[in-house]
Amino acid sequence: MKNLFIHFAQLVFLFSSFVYSQSFTVDVSETEIYSDLGSEIIFDFEITNVTANDLSLYFLRSANNLPEEWSSSLCFEYCFAPHLDSIATNSQFGSTPIKSGEKREFSVHVFPLVNDGSATIGIKIGNSDIPSEFYEYSLLAGTNVTSVLDNEINTNFELHQNYPNPFNPSTTIIFNIEKNGFGKLEIFDVIGNKVETIKEGNFSKGYHEYLFEPKNYSSGIYFYKLSINKKTQVKKMILSK
Repeated sequence: MKNLFIHFAQLVFLFSSFVYSQSFTVDVSETEIYSDLGSEIIFDFEITNVTANDLSLYFLRSANNLPEEWSSSLCFEYCFAPHLDSIATNSQFGSTPIKSGEKREFSVHVFPLVNDGSATIGIKIGNSDIPSEFYEYSLLAGTNVTSVLDNEINTNFELHQNYPNPFNPSTTIIFNIEKNGFGKLEIFDVIGNKVETIKEGNFSKGYHEYLFEPKNYSSGIYFYKLSINKKTQVKKMILSK
C-alpha cells in the first residue's frame, strides 16, 4: 500500500510539472529605454518554442499610458497600426505558428513625437491554446531631458523618421519648419525616380503631420524628400505587404 501511494505521488508530481511548465521562452533585451524627441524607441523580444509542436501565441498590449502626441505599435516583420492592441502568430496578421525549436522576433515600437515625458506599456505574451501559459512585462519609454536651447533647436527645419516603419498600409510623416515658405513633399523609389508629390505649396511655420497611404505601390524601399526655403532633407521608409 505504501509503494502504491509513493507511485501515485510521483505521478501527481510529473503531471503537475507538465501542466505548469512553459512551452516557450521569452528573451527581452531591455524594459526601460530613454531617447530623444522625434526618435523611435524599440523594445525587442525573442520567443523560442521549446516543445515538439507548433505554437500559436498572442501578443496583447494590456496598458498604453502615453504622453500627448506619442504613439506605440506592436510589430512582427512590420509594425501594425497604433490602435491595434492585440496580434497573434496566425494568417490574420500575416504570420504563422512558431515551429518546434524556432526563434521568432517580436517588438514594441514607441514614437515620442513631441512633448518630453515617459510612457508605460504593458505587454502580455501567451499561448493561445493554454490560458495559464503567459509572460507579462512592463515597459518604460522616456525622453531625455532637454534644455531651453535644445527645444529651440527642435523647432528648426527637421524631417522625422516616419512611423510605423516598415509599414502597411499607411504611415505618418512628420516634420518641423522654422518659417513660412513654399515647398514640396515628394516620394521617390529606390533608384531615384519620383513616384508621387504628396504636397506642393505654401507651408506654415511649425509642426506638420501627414498620413501617407500609398496606392498601387509595390513592396520595397522608398524615400520621402522635403524641400522648403532652399533646404532639403530625405528619409528612407519601407513598404511591406
